[in-house]
Amino acid sequence: MAWLWIVLGLGVIVGSISWLLPSPAERVQASRRSEALSMGLKIQQVALDDWARERLERAHVIQYKLFCDHRVRSFTLWHVPGRTEPWASPPASKSWDLIEGALSAVLQRLPADVQGLGAQNGFIWLAIDDASTSLNAPEIEAVLREIAIALGDHTHQTI
Repeated sequence: MAWLWIVLGLGVIVGSISWLLPSPAERVQASRRSEALSMGLKIQQVALDDWARERLERAHVIQYKLFCDHRVRSFTLWHVPGRTEPWASPPASKSWDLIEGALSAVLQRLPADVQGLGAQNGFIWLAIDDASTSLNAPEIEAVLREIAIALGDHTHQTI
């Protein structure tokens, strides 16, 4: 009977410790974020507005942000799964012209992991589910720089 209590006690201790440790996916996510921060990118969790929440079926996204020239106009584009036209712009953002214009080539090459992109307050941002993405920090930065160049921000052309 004593062995049963010893094994049960050890099981509780080991279970508690393993519950506190981060999962392999969380370790990869933390490593990606740490590398992105060391490269000068900003990371922010953003609550979606009602329009995006309804279409993306999620409440929050993680944005990786790159500071760019302030001349880049503000815009927001979301990748909406299950639509014939995968990229959509909220009515208030007035970004529809970018889907067929300056960003059309970039949008076609973006990995499926990218949920949205935009620019605001001097930053270009990329929204991804960084817990399940295959993109690493240098690839995220390269995509952000490509977007900046497509929009005419020539101050960040060195990659």
